[in-house]
Order: sequence, then C-alpha cells, then structure tokens
Amino acid sequence: MKYFIYCRKSTEGEERQALSLPAQVRELQEYAKSNNLEVVKTYSEAKSGKTPNKREQFNEMIERIKKGDADAILCWHTSRLSRNPLESGIIQQMITDEELLEIRTPIDLISSFNANDILLGVQFGNNSQYSKDLSRNTKRGIREKIYRGQYPSVAPAFYLNFGATKDDKNIIPDPKNFKFYEKLVDEVISKKLSLSECRQQLITWGVRNKKGGLFHKSAIAHILRNPCYYGLIRRTGYDEAMGKWQPLITKEKWLLLQSVLDGKSTPYYARVKHQFKGVMKCGRCGLSITAYTKVKKSGKKYIYYCCTKKKGDCGNSLTREEIIESQILKAIDSIAISKEFSVRLKKLTEEKLNAEHKHEIKTKENIELELKRHSAELDQLLQMRLSDEISKSEYLDNKGKINIKIENLEELRSDVKFSREDLRKKLELFFDTSFNIKKVFTNGSFEDKQKLLKAITEEILLDNGKISLNLKKPWDTMVLIKTAPNSTEMLRVKGSNLQPWS
Repeated sequence: MKYFIYCRKSTEGEERQALSLPAQVRELQEYAKSNNLEVVKTYSEAKSGKTPNKREQFNEMIERIKKGDADAILCWHTSRLSRNPLESGIIQQMITDEELLEIRTPIDLISSFNANDILLGVQFGNNSQYSKDLSRNTKRGIREKIYRGQYPSVAPAFYLNFGATKDDKNIIPDPKNFKFYEKLVDEVISKKLSLSECRQQLITWGVRNKKGGLFHKSAIAHILRNPCYYGLIRRTGYDEAMGKWQPLITKEKWLLLQSVLDGKSTPYYARVKHQFKGVMKCGRCGLSITAYTKVKKSGKKYIYYCCTKKKGDCGNSLTREEIIESQILKAIDSIAISKEFSVRLKKLTEEKLNAEHKHEIKTKENIELELKRHSAELDQLLQMRLSDEISKSEYLDNKGKINIKIENLEELRSDVKFSREDLRKKLELFFDTSFNIKKVFTNGSFEDKQKLLKAITEEILLDNGKISLNLKKPWDTMVLIKTAPNSTEMLRVKGSNLQPWS
C-alpha cells in the first residue's frame, strides 16, 4: 500500500493551537518509518479546510489517488483532511468506491474493507460542525469585545495590544510613535498630501510599521480612513460602538480629515508649470484661470493668465504674471507680522487660554460626576434584575439607554480634554506661519506658493488684471488687528473671535 502524507495548518481561531506543520511532518514521517509504510510524497499547506476547493496541495493529492499513484493517506487527524461537507463527501465516496483504501492517523485507522458509512459520516460531520462552531464562537467573542469597548483584533498602527487577562485586554498608544499619527493627519489636512507624500513624510520622521519596515501606501490609506483613532469600533457585520481606549485625535478632526480625503482628486502634472495656475477663479464667470507662456523673437518669455472660457468669452482680459504676483504680495503684507508682534499675540492668547482653563476644569468635574451617577444606576439596575424586581427586557432596555448616555459623556470628556490643547497648537502654528508667510511666498518653490495660497484663502478671483483674495479665518481677522489703532488692545477685547480654521 502506498501512502501520501498530508499535513495542514489553519490560521483560523483556535486551530492556531494545532500542531505546527514542521511538527506534523516530522511526527508522521517517523511514524511511517517505524511502521514500514511506503510514502510516495508529503503534502503540506497552511490553508483553512472550512471552504472547499481552496487547497491546491489537497486537490493535487486527490487527483493523484484517483490516477492510482497512491491508495492511502497518512495524516495527524481526519480534521486535517477536511472541515467542509463537500470535500468530506469526496473522501467518503472514494473510500466507498475503494479508490482510497485507507486513512491512517497515529491513533486511528479507517479502511475501505470495514468502513462504516454512518461512523464515517459522523466523524467527518463532526469535523465540519467544529468549523461552524468555531466560526460562531469567534463571532460571538468579537461581539463581546465590541460590547466591552475592547479593540476586537490586533492593534492598529500607532497602538499596542495591552492587558494580561481577557477582561483587561485592549489597546494603548504606542509610546514610540503615537504622536506622529496626529502630526500626519495635520499635514494631510493643511497641505493636502498624497499617499506617496504621506509615506515620504513618515520615512522622514523615522516611523516604521510593527515589523520594522516602511509603510505601504495601501496601509497608509487604511490608517487615514480607520475611525478607531478617535475611538470608534467599526467592523463589517457588527454594530458600531465607542471603544474604551485613548483616542489619538478628536472626532471633529477625523471628520475633517475624511472631507479632505474625499475632496482630493488625481493631480494633473503639466509639462510647463505655472505658479498661480489652479489657485485662481475667473471673477466674471467663476471658471478656472489657466496660464500659458509666450516666447518673443528676442527669446524673452512672458507668462499670461486668463479664463478658460469653457462657457464662452466672458470678456476677462489677459494678465501678466508679475502684475498678479505684486498684488498677492501686497495682500500678504497685510497679514504678515513681525517677530515682536508675534510674541505679543502669543502672550495675550496664552492669558486667554489660561483664563478659560478654569471653565474647562469645572466642565470635567461635572462630566465625572455624571459618569459616576450613571455607573451607580447600572449597579442599581443589576441588583433590581437579580432580585426579579424588573424583567429581562426592562433591564436590557434601561441598560442600553444608560450606556448611550455614558458613551456620549465619555466622548464629551475626550473633546474637552483635547480642545484647549488643539486650539493652542493651531494658534501657535498660525502665529509662526504669519511671521514666515512673506518669506515663504518670496523664496519658496511653485508648490510652496500654491500650498500657502490654498491654506490662507477661500478663493482668489482675477478680473481684468485685478486680484481679490477672500481670506480664511483667522487670516481675515489679522488684517483688522493690524489696521486697528491699537492692535494688541483690539485682540484683548475681541480675542474670543479669533478662531483658527473654523
């Protein structure tokens, strides 16, 4: 009798505890040698047996048995051969037809000469049922984790798995690189980075994935779309829930990131670059402003900007680039600040934030009191259920309502925690940008100028050689502050209106 050794290791759930492939091969080869079994070939694969027709090695072995290359199988357990009814049926039929004379394991022997179809059906059916039970148990375990607010799988990038017991297991920020996630998000929001630019930025910062390698663009795309970074558990086939781990950004910032990602389109790279192309609109018809370069016989080049006129001639005339640049530079002068003025603005802003800190502390205290009260309500509700004062449906209904209140309070607590620090960071960036804005525009590359203009303006209109800049907040406020008789006093009085990037 000739044997094929077949070894399989699944990666699903509890089957990870099955004997590893090298161990199976070693044990079965030693068993074959000690029992004088003739082995034709050893098949080994790491594939699930739950779904039929997914195992190349198994299919090849079955075809070779049908051809007569071997007539018996040696495996560690019959569950290694199949965990689905279709392939189990194929094996049983081959035994019945005596194409497969024997299935041998170190503790069992199935022979076509004395096989009992009922026992075979039970044995292989049990293997198939185990796979179904394992799937159900896995899904139930995931639902339970989500209910507890635990992350249901391996920690995502910038997080680590934590906890020794089942109830304590969750994720925590990776102390080595968690701060780079928010930095990356800020870069994407402010500079509209592409996936390639995001990857290069992570390389520049020295951030690596958990295996020590570089992030792939597909992984970065998943990271930027995953809501777990503000605390939401979203998994296909399960209800969404708020997790009980420390978020890396606020929900508002994550939603802003999604709007930026949704608004991005595939960039068009022109052969000739013009520094203001793509940042201006026609002041008459609202279409985009395009540009072209004209070379005189003398060799001198002139760059002109004009409406694309896709809706017809709107009457907007050509404008030379230097005329546009001088007007934009004048507008930038109106919001650029000196180093001394930047220091004064930062000081006044710090005073205002410190004054608001007392209100923040009081808000946090109120939230903590509410959380304790709802926690006590849950305990009381459980005692009422245990003493049969309320029905199961009443208990579950009231418990669900209280848990929703707790989730809302925890989200509010997170918002309060991050709001003041977020505001401080944004204002710090705003003041630093205002101080360096003229330098960037004067000495920066085409890309630097375009990013700057897109960052500070809602739109730029060109109408017969005249430029109109609609500044974003708080840049529009800076114009008022600089032109006020006493600019710092104006900030002290109206500082509450200085809200960056509203």
